[in-house]
Amino acid sequence: MLSHLYSLLVLAIAIFTSLLGSQVLVKNPYHRPGRAFFMTMLLISARCVFHFGMLNSPDEGTALVWGKAAMAAGVLLSGSLCYLASYLPYSRYEAWPVKNARVFWVAVAAFAIFFGLAADGIKTIDFGYGLDYSTAVMAGYVVSLVMSTGASAISLTARQGSRDSSFRSSILLMAAAPLIPFVSMIFLIALGLDPLFAPGLLISALIYAFLVLKHRVLNIGASTRPAKLRSTENGDSILVEGRTLRPAYELFLTDIKEGRPGMVVCRRHPDRIREEMGLNDLPMLWLSSQPGPDRVDPTSLNILQHSITVFVEKASPAVILLEGVEYLISQNSLDKVLRMLYSIRDTVTVSGSKLIMPMDPEVLHQRELALMEKEFTLERAEA
Repeated sequence: MLSHLYSLLVLAIAIFTSLLGSQVLVKNPYHRPGRAFFMTMLLISARCVFHFGMLNSPDEGTALVWGKAAMAAGVLLSGSLCYLASYLPYSRYEAWPVKNARVFWVAVAAFAIFFGLAADGIKTIDFGYGLDYSTAVMAGYVVSLVMSTGASAISLTARQGSRDSSFRSSILLMAAAPLIPFVSMIFLIALGLDPLFAPGLLISALIYAFLVLKHRVLNIGASTRPAKLRSTENGDSILVEGRTLRPAYELFLTDIKEGRPGMVVCRRHPDRIREEMGLNDLPMLWLSSQPGPDRVDPTSLNILQHSITVFVEKASPAVILLEGVEYLISQNSLDKVLRMLYSIRDTVTVSGSKLIMPMDPEVLHQRELALMEKEFTLERAEA
């Protein structure tokens, strides 16, 4: 009886996480953190399906095949948790897994394949078949634990960057979630029971559902429809406040569709923006300290100002989207960045162009935020 109940619990977790991930993806299929969350939930679901297959296998050989798949999915899941945490506000696009996504996922996939193939033993437990805890299996769990700990550490760096008490409290739960399955296994071992993974995984899944759907810690729940912003006029310099960049980009796209020349200055890699927004042919400048074409060092404010000014003077009336004002302030100083923005604003006003600046108000200190709001046309874009 208990074995059937446990199998049903594992299957219920698989269904719950797949539905949760799908709900988030459907709400905003273009949001990269949303897609990362969907992938994480899908891997939890896959691991549970493989675990269910192993528990209910007709023989040890079949159980071992399911067990290998479950081990591989578990390693991929731990890597996905690191990747997901890298999209938290204040650590977004800065943590190593996102900045080096290709290398990161190649390494995680290699670990998953290696430890999945290395799982070499099956034993009978109270609930069916389970993996025998050989050296290779334990090493796979250790690698998963290390990556899960990394996810928790990335979450805590996001907590340090925020002054929002509610967000800081929520992040403690976010940091604990990747480690709960391992803690539950150790707790069960201490009680002399089988080290079951599913109970801790269920608690983690419920925490993610609570944080994402109620507290929107990852800002995933935003609608694909932008917040309604007022009509802007020629010569405006607009500060669009909000945690999501999409309303500012929708405002920018409105002008582009009306035939205005446009340019994007971005903190994120231009390929990401082209993928998300379909801006394939627009000139873009990437704020990056790495040398290369169409890149500007964030500390070279004079070069950035000159590039924007030349474009506006040649293509006016133009529209400029300047993403990453918070990053520019962190790399220089508020006074230097404001002087640059004042000069760009004057050029925009004289030429009848537009300047659009998305900004997360939580990132700046109160004085910095007040100065920005005082000097530019303010729009609050909470979706």
